[in-house]
Amino acid sequence: MVLLGTDDESCKDYLASENMLPVLEACVEAMLSKYSQQQAAGEKLQHPLKFMGEWLKQNNPRTSADPAAKLEELRAAMIDEAQLLFDKIDTDKSGKLNKRELVNKLESDSELEAALGRNNKSSWFAIDSMVKEMLASGDGDGELDIGELRALIGEAREKAASKS
Repeated sequence: MVLLGTDDESCKDYLASENMLPVLEACVEAMLSKYSQQQAAGEKLQHPLKFMGEWLKQNNPRTSADPAAKLEELRAAMIDEAQLLFDKIDTDKSGKLNKRELVNKLESDSELEAALGRNNKSSWFAIDSMVKEMLASGDGDGELDIGELRALIGEAREKAASKS
């Protein structure tokens, strides 16, 4: 994870397990909004890490009720979105997404691709590659659980925000 200065999977796992991705998402959204305003006004842009540090200090959900409520909304929305998508894909109701379920979802519509920030697939090879990549990002058991799907969706949002 670049943000933490390491590629260690434990960083990604921590962010996913602590539901920190919505906090970072809200921070990045606030930063992009402010940067758009500053750019339109011809002002100098603040350094991203300085902005994030100040924003996180002012909007700490542990010390302020307003940010805590907003972040809880974001967390709930992210969890609900991931859970709804997971439930649609998990046709055998095993609590895990296997290769066949992922392929079926990717072949039937673009909802999963959209959640992962991907373009529409064009071939069987593209679908197969995407599924292999998703399954490799999990814990290595060849299936995705809800936490792993949430982490993938969170990473996609993080990448999309960094490209904006």
